[in-house]
Amino acid sequence: MNVEQRKIALSKIIDSLLKKELVGDFTYSISYSERYKKLIVSFDFVVNVRKMLKDNPEYDHDYAVRIYDFEDIIEGSLKYIGLNMHNSTIFYSFTYINEDIFDKEITRLKSKFEHKLVDMGISPEDIKKMDPWVNIYYGEENPYMRPEVGAYYVKHLEDWEQVVIEVKEFIDYEIFRTKDYPYLNDLALNNGEIEYWFNY
Repeated sequence: MNVEQRKIALSKIIDSLLKKELVGDFTYSISYSERYKKLIVSFDFVVNVRKMLKDNPEYDHDYAVRIYDFEDIIEGSLKYIGLNMHNSTIFYSFTYINEDIFDKEITRLKSKFEHKLVDMGISPEDIKKMDPWVNIYYGEENPYMRPEVGAYYVKHLEDWEQVVIEVKEFIDYEIFRTKDYPYLNDLALNNGEIEYWFNY
């Protein structure tokens, strides 16, 4: 099977089989690298965040499972035309929609984070320099989301190591033990972590 035949066969597999097996919106492109003598396949997925969160009314279990299993589904289907990683390269990219679902929880947690720093005796001037933040990390090459929390200027604080310990304990408690952050909790439990970024 020459290159053009492989490209045509792959397009048919994607259009007929993969579009039934995969969920969500995606586009793809197929090209050939003369330099590496490989077929290049690029998939661009759009992930609906609302369908991934268990506490959301729009949660779709089948959708979530298939999004996470996308690579197995694709590679399993490509065996029909003899396409494998030895004679091809496959790229994946992900973008996300409905991320605004996290906005209220992020705003609430950031506010509590700042109030915690005040309660710890940190001055308003230092808190302003620290610029505490809460964010969601979105994977670009796989459907991965996790909560992130961080601050700057931390090492300039007196007893900064204890500050970091107390902040982590506080954030962990807020996300895992209270009911104020169902979506952040979902992400943290699903991915097994809250990522902390303190600029020492």
